[in-house]
Amino acid sequence: MCPRCRHERLLNSDGLCRSCLQAIRLLDDAEWALGIEGAPPRDLQLVVGVYHDRADSARQLSRAGGIGPRTSEVWNLRLRQQRAGAEQPPAVLEPGVWGQIPLFTIPRTLTADTVRAVADRPVPGWEKAQAVLEEIAAEQGLSRGNRYRKAALLRLALAVRAAEGTWLLPEVLLRDLPAGRTTIRFGLQRAGLLASEPEPLRLFPAVRRPPRTVAGRVPWCRSPRSCADCQAWMPSGQYGSRCAPCGHGREKLERGTCARCHRQELPLRKGRCRGCRPYRLLDNAQPTTSQYT
Repeated sequence: MCPRCRHERLLNSDGLCRSCLQAIRLLDDAEWALGIEGAPPRDLQLVVGVYHDRADSARQLSRAGGIGPRTSEVWNLRLRQQRAGAEQPPAVLEPGVWGQIPLFTIPRTLTADTVRAVADRPVPGWEKAQAVLEEIAAEQGLSRGNRYRKAALLRLALAVRAAEGTWLLPEVLLRDLPAGRTTIRFGLQRAGLLASEPEPLRLFPAVRRPPRTVAGRVPWCRSPRSCADCQAWMPSGQYGSRCAPCGHGREKLERGTCARCHRQELPLRKGRCRGCRPYRLLDNAQPTTSQYT
């Protein structure tokens, strides 16, 4: 078993596997290069492409007292640099490589501490976005304190954009902001710094409030009604009322005639209303089902 990655593999004279030897040289892992006692194990990262250089070979590590060039002095220098860097606070939203194509986006936990950590950091696109934010603040009549808070959140969004390394911030990442998502989305759209989703994106989760009850009594409920749009049963509501998802769709989606049930003036998503959209896969498999809803 390799003591660094904890996998059963073929080991060399240093007692390390070939993958760990590559990682030690590519990542400058001085602790394991020098064989320091008590060095913690490491996790191996997935390498998609291996470049053919000297770091790819499985040659023996040069340590103090061994045979070969005196490279242990270089490892000792790197060890001191790593230990000095470990004493510093960890980087917050460290900028990535511009123009990279991420395989997927990872949700972040952004708090007020994150806002303060990037408050004085220069972020690309700040001058353009700040000018747009001033225009929005003048249009909406925001107070001075509200402008300051929106500006701090806008800087945080631009820091996330720099960490992703993308020229346009994906709209889905706005969900990680602690507040002000709608205003920041509008400002980034006007500044041309936002990659909008093809369909309207809900930035706030649906809030479900529990019914208020009195201790020892059964909660009173109105007779169930059906939603005026999707016709789903609701525990309460007046005649002709709509459920919360349909009400949200009427605010965000364009209305028209559904291609399946042919009802008019309904919010549509790719030509179908909310009641007919779940049946799109069934209609593709059995076209006869599209005759009813």
